[in-house]
Amino acid sequence: MLRVDLSLICFLLLAAGLVQGRHVVREHCGDTPKCIETSSFSYTSLFSQRTLDQRIEDLNFWMKKVGAQVKLEIRPTEDKGLGVFALEDIKTGTTLLKASERLVFKRDAIGIRYFRDPNNEQISHFYEFPPLKITDERNQLIIALLYHLRHIDNSLFKEYLLSLPYNQTLAFLRFTDEDLDLLEGDEFLSSKLEGFKESLFDGYQALREVYESSLDVQQRASFLGSDTIPFGDYVWARYIVETRAWTYNGRRYLVPIADFFNLEPREVDFLKYHNVDKTGAATVSAERDFQSGEEVLESYGDNANWLYVAIHGFIPNLNPHECEEIPIITPDFFDQMSPSMRRIAFMLGMGFLHCVKREEWLYLRYGLYNSLLNMDDDEKKACAEQIEMSENQRELLELYLNNCPEKEWKETIVPSILMTISGRIQKYYDISRRIEEIPSDIQAKRPLLSVLKRYYADKIELLNGISRDLSQMDPATIYPRVRTHLERLPA
Repeated sequence: MLRVDLSLICFLLLAAGLVQGRHVVREHCGDTPKCIETSSFSYTSLFSQRTLDQRIEDLNFWMKKVGAQVKLEIRPTEDKGLGVFALEDIKTGTTLLKASERLVFKRDAIGIRYFRDPNNEQISHFYEFPPLKITDERNQLIIALLYHLRHIDNSLFKEYLLSLPYNQTLAFLRFTDEDLDLLEGDEFLSSKLEGFKESLFDGYQALREVYESSLDVQQRASFLGSDTIPFGDYVWARYIVETRAWTYNGRRYLVPIADFFNLEPREVDFLKYHNVDKTGAATVSAERDFQSGEEVLESYGDNANWLYVAIHGFIPNLNPHECEEIPIITPDFFDQMSPSMRRIAFMLGMGFLHCVKREEWLYLRYGLYNSLLNMDDDEKKACAEQIEMSENQRELLELYLNNCPEKEWKETIVPSILMTISGRIQKYYDISRRIEEIPSDIQAKRPLLSVLKRYYADKIELLNGISRDLSQMDPATIYPRVRTHLERLPA
């Protein structure tokens, strides 16, 4: 009975727009996970009726519908749910899927969707949405997903939608207040988690207001079958969009079946192997060779680990994109810099914050900046006058090397950066220690704790490596290494 009352209270507060951030959620309906847990998904029974074998059968049916260009199959994996497996050898660059524009959830087509004629599965027709002026792209995809669920028997996406996960939610909503308290000292991750929560509640509020103000009672009954948008339904659809949709050139696309490729972090260009053409059709290509029977994996872009923690609730193995935001130029130091020095610093990518990872170009930038720091005012001015603003890294480096003198390092920013790194490592050790002190039986009931342990262990290893590399930096090697780096860049 308490569960029902709590759900009702939580829902009414959300519908009234009173729940905005963590502190308000806690005050009115307990911690956020409980609030989410008691806001049920309207279609749970519809999803739960389907067996794993039915889901796999339907997804493999959809594999053909979305235009699989090679022999692929959906199968269960050992520890990652369902995945896509090769039924033949595949070479790097081979087109895997080619989905026509009518099978892709996207912004431009959000007002129109294809529905199958119930009398003929092969015939589709348009259904035009009522005039909902939704400006947020995520909410455009969310309302389309919810509409198709409401009209599932006539939806062209029926088999695909009913095979999506329904009993999971966004990781940042699973963090309890106790989990968040453990993060004291990590302002970056804490702020990201809080920001995602506020974004979700704000997004729900905005979509609900548009829905209720744009449609009359009869239209709402026909559209979603409810006078408002149930919060639990919004959370489910938001989960699908955040965890499965592509972000491609700043736009969101949900491509059925393409969202079942599991993650293998790689140093590859996401846009080279994923394409959306001007019509909205989507193509996926193999990022490496795969043998018949092997699971076909892909990168999800250049995401650092904090995003996987906050959204997905896991940590990838050996993520080459993991980095740590470290202040390079402090605001006080920036105020003391001449305009020409500021200009060169920013052209080198040396802003207030830089997401630092262990890579060659990082140390070259540090080295060039140290040379800049040791120039006199006339040298800085002459250097700045010769360098024109350029987005091409090769041109920028050529201009710098030809016009800016190599200087002895009498002054360097490395000690201050090493001090920052040392303080950050200590904070992460403190968080790790607090997690380790939690009894094992309690840790077993809070699976996010194991994710956080790995997250901070990886952070500490990364920062120790960066610290060693910076400490061993040899000023005499910087310019020769920059020239070598320059030769490897595209013209």
